Amino acid sequence: MLMRNVGIDLGTTNTVAAFDAGVFDIDQQGGPLLPSVVAFPPSGIRLIGTTARRRRPIDSKNTIISAKRLIGRKWYSAGTKEFQRRYDFDLVEAEDGEPSFKTRAGLFNPTDIATLIIQRVCDYSSLDSGDLTGIIAVPAVFGEAERRATREAGEQAGLADVKIIDEPTAVTLAYLNKRGEGTGRAAVYDFGGGTFDLAIVEHAGGKLQVLGFGGDLYLGGDDIDRGLAEWAAAEVLAMHHWDLRGDSTVFSRLVAECEQAKIRLSDENQTLIDLTRVDPASPTASIKLPVSRDLLEKLASELVGRTFIVCDEVLRDAGLKTADLDSLFVSGGTTRSPLISRQVEKYFGRSIDYAYHPMHIVAIGASLAASLVS
Repeated sequence: MLMRNVGIDLGTTNTVAAFDAGVFDIDQQGGPLLPSVVAFPPSGIRLIGTTARRRRPIDSKNTIISAKRLIGRKWYSAGTKEFQRRYDFDLVEAEDGEPSFKTRAGLFNPTDIATLIIQRVCDYSSLDSGDLTGIIAVPAVFGEAERRATREAGEQAGLADVKIIDEPTAVTLAYLNKRGEGTGRAAVYDFGGGTFDLAIVEHAGGKLQVLGFGGDLYLGGDDIDRGLAEWAAAEVLAMHHWDLRGDSTVFSRLVAECEQAKIRLSDENQTLIDLTRVDPASPTASIKLPVSRDLLEKLASELVGRTFIVCDEVLRDAGLKTADLDSLFVSGGTTRSPLISRQVEKYFGRSIDYAYHPMHIVAIGASLAASLVS
């Protein structure tokens, strides 16, 4: 039986998969980016990806997003409490002491949600899951519980074998495959939808060693979306005396609209936040709120600054300075922001290597791991 290695970047916001350094389409709407969203509509079917994400504004409690932020955590952990503060789901404590999402289709823990997403990857791979070895990338700051839960999700999805690789290692493998092995030290700056990681990786003779790493499991593009939504809600309150934060479902719709506006501002200097679908009862029901790239960068600057605090700590603990580094690699969709790319290059004093799309590179590196790492 022919076995193939599929590399999977099981992201907080989007999931990407690759064979032999090439990503493939896994979203029902086409394309390699599968939103890490699972919805349970009244019809009883399960939606995954873009079709699921479209239900978030109208059925937020039954449309699960950002489940990765809870995977491997216990009910009484600080991470679970922070998740409850940020999101409007019905979370309950399961018998095993883990948090579970209470939906109209029943209880689903974060590992269950991850399993459904990985099953979608298998469905679109053109191979039976039993013919696949899964190499799933995780943040370097994941502990053993999070890694074990991620591996369990792959096994529940039916993969014949599941291995775990750190995301910075996957990124470095991808670049070494593109550029040739060489010798040096690379900074891997990974700013995704839900997490931030910084790792210093030394590579020589085909071998990799992580010299230092650190991160924040509650620092990502999702937080920029929320910050923009808080600003928009404050603007509406000041101008129209209507609070879009009073109803969790309404605010979830606002966050979703702000996410789309943020994405557009990666390529445009100004765009509009469409309030027509946020709260039909509000006096802003026909308003589109203008927002500029400059404003978004001002709102995001504090979050970006927090990433550099992590960078300072990692470099200090590794006994290194930015001048000791030879390469700068980035991954994660948030790094596509002009603000972030500009600030990252300024901090490290060198240009970013954009040989790969930052949202594809982790999956590509994971797909190469089996052949490049013993």
